[in-house]
Amino acid sequence: MVFHEQNVYEHSRPIWLFGNNKIWVEMDLTPIQLDCLYFLFAFNNGENITAVIPVDLLEITDSLKTVHFVLNKGNYKAVD
Repeated sequence: MVFHEQNVYEHSRPIWLFGNNKIWVEMDLTPIQLDCLYFLFAFNNGENITAVIPVDLLEITDSLKTVHFVLNKGNYKAVD
């Protein structure tokens, strides 16, 4: 049998994501009209987003007003 530790969450994200000096990056969604489910991707700035894997991915529902990416310090581009 394999036993897994219970996840602890902060801002709806598991805290084990914070290895390697990663930080919270908050994004305000209040100016955006959300009428269905969205996926929001974070890519390193300047990368070809059709050819790379996103650095982080969030599922966005209409009830969320703020989301939190878990990223290393740097410049990123958010794409829906």
